[in-house]
This record gives sequence, structure tokens and C-alpha cells, in this order.
Amino acid sequence: MFFDLSTKNKKRSNLCELCASAVKYLTAQVDFIQRGFAALKRGDFCYQVMITVNGKKVPWREGMTVSDLLNDLNDSYTYIVVRINDKQVSRPNFDTTLIPDNSEVFLVPMVAGG
Repeated sequence: MFFDLSTKNKKRSNLCELCASAVKYLTAQVDFIQRGFAALKRGDFCYQVMITVNGKKVPWREGMTVSDLLNDLNDSYTYIVVRINDKQVSRPNFDTTLIPDNSEVFLVPMVAGG
């Protein structure tokens, strides 16, 4: 059998380059993850998902309803409508309407006058 050593060496060289690239990439990923865990242990940073309520950033949590948000805000106004990402929600639905993360929320207070 005849083997073309130049082709075999070229294939081996390409494979070695590919393996070296993969090892370099994976090493960088492992380093990134290790640094992240170390920062978490030290408390250097904490990622908090936020929503925007009337232009202000407010912490969000999984399962948060409109009623939960109003309780968290401890606001004395009575709201009849809340707008979440351009969708209006009326007061009877506050307990069951979930607020998605990164939402834009506008609180519409009840106004009386004469």
C-alpha cells in the first residue's frame, strides 16, 4: 500500500490545530465560569432582574402579580388600571395577572374631581 505522507501529515496537522483551538476555547470557558463562581462567593455582584414601574427600576421576582407589585411598592394610591407592556389590566384581575420579567409597567391612579 502506498500512503501519501504529505496528505496524511496535513490532515494530522489540521486535526491538531482544531484540537488546540478547542482546548483553548474550553479553557477560556472554564476560567470564565471559575471567576464567576469566585465572584459570587465573595458577593462581588448579584444579578437582579428588574421591571420598570412609571419610569423607575423595581426588582422583579418569579410569579410576581400586579397585587404583589402594589404591595411591594407600599403605595397609598388606589389604582384601577395597570398597563403592562401596552396591555391594560383592570383591578379585578390584579391578583391573577403575572408580570413578565423586564416589563414596562404604568400605574394609573383613580382620579376624582368635580
